[in-house]
Amino acid sequence: MLLGHALLACGSSDDNGLYDDDLFSKADSGAGKSGFGGASVKKSDAGIGGVVNTGGGANAGGGAPASGGAPASGGGGGAPAPSPPCGGIQASCAAAAQCCNSRCGASEGASDKDCKAENECVECDANSQCATGRCDDCRCGSTLDPGANCNEDSDCTSHLCGPGKDADGKDCDVKNKCAGCRADANCPSGRCDDCACAATLGAGAACDEPTDCQSGSCDSGKCD
Repeated sequence: MLLGHALLACGSSDDNGLYDDDLFSKADSGAGKSGFGGASVKKSDAGIGGVVNTGGGANAGGGAPASGGAPASGGGGGAPAPSPPCGGIQASCAAAAQCCNSRCGASEGASDKDCKAENECVECDANSQCATGRCDDCRCGSTLDPGANCNEDSDCTSHLCGPGKDADGKDCDVKNKCAGCRADANCPSGRCDDCACAATLGAGAACDEPTDCQSGSCDSGKCD
């Protein structure tokens, strides 16, 4: 009984009472003001034997604000995109600018004997565009020897394709072949036979005109 009263007396003491509700208030006015933790906390907040929250103190550092970094570069534009490569011979095209030589198909007025292609890059469409003087099937080519197939004089080295309009049929009558001659006057020997220059014939040789014979006389199909 005496022990109970003693404990009760201790509990109500303002100076030594560990369970006094004002204990934490005194800590607030004492230790709290000395910088322990800032805001006061009562016994009911911490609980018996609990850790007293030392309060705010300095605010937790939020760290430096996140850097946004340098703004994304939009690029300087750079060099302009290269033009598409030009087309070579026989490449498809719709305009001259698409061909490396600026020739897309046969131009207006071009001869069909030289070039008649459409919508493709061509090497030439006229004989004058070739160093050889011959444009055939839209390409430059070498001239042809006597006897080769042709469709115009420029195809032939002799510049003679077939008998021509005014040829003597006894001298040249082979059409669409490169001819060595069309008339006797085209030959150093003075004789053109079967579209080729030939030597004149001696007496008794078969002939069809006087120029075939050395004697200059052809009688009844024989040289005199």
